[in-house]
Amino acid sequence: MVLRCVCPHSRKVTGNFRRPQQPALLVAFAVGYLLLNILSLSLGSRANFVAVFWPASGVAAAAVYAVRSGDRGWVVLAVFVDNSLANVLHGSPVGNSLGFGVANAVETTAFAALFVPLASTASGITKWGRFVASVAGSVAVGSVVAATVVAAGHRGVSFPDAAQTWFVADAVGMIVVAPMLMFLPDHRAARARLAPGGRSARPWLEVAAVLLGLTLEIAYVFGQRGFRPLAFLVLPALIAAGLWLGRLATAWLVGATAVVCTLLTLDGRGPFGSLAQSTSSQTLQIFIATTALAALTLAIAVEDGRRANRHLSEQEQLFRRNFDDALVGMIVLDHDPNGSSRIVRANTSARLALQLPGGALMRNGVDLTWAELLPPDEQPQIAEVLTEIAQGQRETWQGEVEHVVGQERRWLDVSLATMKSDAEDDTRHLTLQLVDVTARKVAEAALTEMAMHDSLTGLPNRTLLLDRLSLALAAASRHGHRVGVLFLDLDDFKTINDALGHHVGDVVLQEIARRLSEAVRPGDTVSRMGGDEFIVLCPDLPDIAAAQIVADRILSALTEPVLVGDRSWSVEVSVGIALAEHGDSADTVLREADSAMYAAKRKGKGRAEVFQQEMHVRAARQANLAPRLRQALADGEFRLHFQPIVDLESSMVVGAEALIRWAHPTRGLLPPGEWLDVVEKSDLVVAMGRWVLQEACRIGAMWQETLGDRAPIIHANVSARHLNNVSFFGDVRQALHDSGCSPQWLVLEVTETHLLTVSHSLRRDLERLRTIGVKLAADDYGTGYSALSQIVELDVDVIKIDKSFVMAMDSSRRAHAVVQAVVGLSKALGLEVVAEGVERPEHAAELLRMGCLSGQGYLWSPARPAEDIAAMLRDGRVGRDELALPLTGPRPARVLPAAAAPRPGQSAGPLG
Repeated sequence: MVLRCVCPHSRKVTGNFRRPQQPALLVAFAVGYLLLNILSLSLGSRANFVAVFWPASGVAAAAVYAVRSGDRGWVVLAVFVDNSLANVLHGSPVGNSLGFGVANAVETTAFAALFVPLASTASGITKWGRFVASVAGSVAVGSVVAATVVAAGHRGVSFPDAAQTWFVADAVGMIVVAPMLMFLPDHRAARARLAPGGRSARPWLEVAAVLLGLTLEIAYVFGQRGFRPLAFLVLPALIAAGLWLGRLATAWLVGATAVVCTLLTLDGRGPFGSLAQSTSSQTLQIFIATTALAALTLAIAVEDGRRANRHLSEQEQLFRRNFDDALVGMIVLDHDPNGSSRIVRANTSARLALQLPGGALMRNGVDLTWAELLPPDEQPQIAEVLTEIAQGQRETWQGEVEHVVGQERRWLDVSLATMKSDAEDDTRHLTLQLVDVTARKVAEAALTEMAMHDSLTGLPNRTLLLDRLSLALAAASRHGHRVGVLFLDLDDFKTINDALGHHVGDVVLQEIARRLSEAVRPGDTVSRMGGDEFIVLCPDLPDIAAAQIVADRILSALTEPVLVGDRSWSVEVSVGIALAEHGDSADTVLREADSAMYAAKRKGKGRAEVFQQEMHVRAARQANLAPRLRQALADGEFRLHFQPIVDLESSMVVGAEALIRWAHPTRGLLPPGEWLDVVEKSDLVVAMGRWVLQEACRIGAMWQETLGDRAPIIHANVSARHLNNVSFFGDVRQALHDSGCSPQWLVLEVTETHLLTVSHSLRRDLERLRTIGVKLAADDYGTGYSALSQIVELDVDVIKIDKSFVMAMDSSRRAHAVVQAVVGLSKALGLEVVAEGVERPEHAAELLRMGCLSGQGYLWSPARPAEDIAAMLRDGRVGRDELALPLTGPRPARVLPAAAAPRPGQSAGPLG
């Protein structure tokens, strides 16, 4: 036997001979490989150095495949040493023996280079094909070295014969022996093989049958002497092994068959024993190689098929288990071109969600379809989707679909997808994934209800109203009808909240909402905008008269008092009516109705007013003037004028009321009647009130410094919004501190109506101001509701009789009686009293007769700049030079600046 050459320094295969990673395995291989070489040489003939097959080549190939990459160099080195040593022991010359070792090492290295890198990228029959190809390539490389050695050492052997004998022997050795070892790691899979119907119930019976059959076949074919062409009768048993026992068992049976047949053939038995030795060896090699390839190829193919079937079966079982146990409802449909979607399978979740029958998916003996689970209004949409799928226009669809479940409807989130089908007809398989989202839909509806409705009354809120109003305006544009909006504001509702608390106010609002809903027409919308404001939307009105009829019904519905506990409250409402014109927006109509509502309040409340264009002009004036006033305050364009308060007995000036004027840069001095209403409706009123306090205290302090005790007391008006602002107390204290004005020289004038809105916290702040000397005056007394209790509770210091009563004293007995009553009340309570609007000496004389000691009006002076008042105050009397005004006789004529002199009887507002 000749062989073997290698390059042990190849780093690609052998590594760098570092310390072995598997030393025990390498030692076992080296010892076993040496013994196997000795045994293999004994199977050959010394005469021609021929061996039928070389098992050692298969063991070397299996070794480089099995060991780690770092140990392959050690395997190649062991092949070289062991093979050389075996040949020397067998009697070969040392030179030839070393050549054989090199040839075997080269062959092993070539196999490792050709097969091992490819082994990890394939499996089964593919790997087997690569193995056979690698065997051919590696043995061909090693055979060149072996043939050269044989030809050089034995002149009687031709080079081609030696190469052919080497090639076939080593190739057969690799094909027969290497699989016996390389398949060992897969022995568990081989034992767990599955028959076509599952795991065999009698595996040992199959093994026994194959062994018995193979033994009988070998005994019959190779046990007898003489030529009989029956060698391949051995194949049926090996084919049975490949079909039943798996590739590992088949590989060992093939190896055993090769050894037995070789031994019997060398003994002259069997179909090849009677042939010439060279012919016998070559024929036996072909027989063994053919038998091994056929049996092992079949075994590998069968095991791959079984493994694939087992994998498919496992995947199918896994799919079925996941399908049936999925938390998501799943349904399989058969959809045919006619539009029928028959349910063929449904998992447990789907059956529970849709209350499907537990057994066959049938109803009244007919296959159940998806359409039967849908309400009529959902079926057209789903039919359209299924048609698109049938025509190949879409593969998937997702949406929320309502289903009929028992006696109720439930929302399901549906994901629809197509499945590939091998059916020859046009039926398509579809899968449905279903998730019950009814709870979410209910929650969304509840949230939408909360977001679109007022929590207190349940009426639509501003968001929903604007949506309905926009739709109504769009419909009106198409059909030519008109849309009406009624803006409602409860009159003096704050009185209820302040008197009884907000919980009672909430009960009243709920009752008002109920009455409004009953008073409007069917189709109208009643909405609460917030607080005590309501909107009524009338989407279809012929004219303004129809809107007024609705408003009259609302006013009538609210005439009956609201009963809360044991008390009843009369509630009135001011109604503004606006009728949308073509092209009006929702904001425009609401703004017009709001303007009309304010007009109703100005005209006496408890009534309805229709929007007029002048209301729009007023609103535009508010919008345009407010920013200009804010800038004027920042630029210091406002001035304080003062009207003297005179002692009626001595004509001495005892006080001065601060009244604000606007020094417009182009229009001159503007009285408050032209702009103060805009201030009072904006947030500028607090800032302006704060400025008035600071400026009045500054001038008051200046007068105190120059006049001493003769300085008049400063009267400063306070608006309701500033009075109720949290900064009010701090603003007064800050103005006194910054100016140095004595608190005893400051009187805060609050209108009688505002006294009704004084809260507990404000009352406490006013009392704190009184403790430091600041006085409180009830201004315009007699024009509002009775506030006797507030006068007592707040310890009012001064009562100012409204000028409307003073100016009418000589023409109206009732006005005269009111003035006399207020003077008497003030004297009884020990309060100072000031009469406003005194324009005639007769008025002053009558007031003095009644007991009123102070007056204020044009009889003495209109409001004048602080410098003019300072000149008037030099001796503390009104009666010097051109300003002298006697208490009797006609009022002297004098020229006053037109901008600074309001007309007699003209109101200047809370700040003016």
